[in-house]
Amino acid sequence: MTNATDKDEITESSAEPRLGPWTISTIDFGLFISMALVLIFICSTLGLKIVEWIPALKALSTDDLLSTILGGYGLQLGSILAFVLFARLVATQNNDNPVPIKKAISVGLASLVVCYCVLIAFVPLWKLLLQGLNIPFEIQEPVQMLLDGGSPLEMALMYILIVVGAPLGEELLFRGGIFRFLNSRISMPYAAIASSILFGLVHFNVYSFGPLVILGLAMCFVYYKTGSLFANITLHAAFNLMNLIFISITNSKELV
Repeated sequence: MTNATDKDEITESSAEPRLGPWTISTIDFGLFISMALVLIFICSTLGLKIVEWIPALKALSTDDLLSTILGGYGLQLGSILAFVLFARLVATQNNDNPVPIKKAISVGLASLVVCYCVLIAFVPLWKLLLQGLNIPFEIQEPVQMLLDGGSPLEMALMYILIVVGAPLGEELLFRGGIFRFLNSRISMPYAAIASSILFGLVHFNVYSFGPLVILGLAMCFVYYKTGSLFANITLHAAFNLMNLIFISITNSKELV
């Protein structure tokens, strides 16, 4: 005999989608994007200037690496501030049914295994395609910075930026903002493809574009199925951490 608790669990597990429609106007979404661009510009510019304003930091910097890292923090901070301020300023409604945080985190970690297996097969094919088109290989700037190294402070800040800052800022902007808006206007697959292509483009590296689109699709799917940003932030952070470990072990330049 099925009790009330079992019925609740069955109802909850069958509820689709976890990510409900986002009742936001196109004008308000334009406001969100505008806020993001302005705050990203302001915060990243301030980050780049901090070392100039604080002379004591110059002694800790290797070839302006610290300025570049702080600029990266500013970029992600701008995205986070835009998301938080927009949520405060603009009243929106949704019918989300997110999974609990612990489950969202476990789903994100489990999805990492699937995502990595797909990318292991996809990356060599993408590389062969680009080589066939005579497109020269270009290393991603963050990877080059890691390989070049820096002071202990710079390396620590870089690791935190890659594993914590980037997943937070990029997931709030691309999945919590752009994908969610598109998902409320067009079908989920097209919303995921469009936002993932944009996600790949903003990294400005043709060799990482294809793998980043795949990664973006995975994070859109995880967010859609769980209704929780904790899931795709966990996936993104764990993915970046795995890449950091791989770089440290192999000194490879050909990473996503």
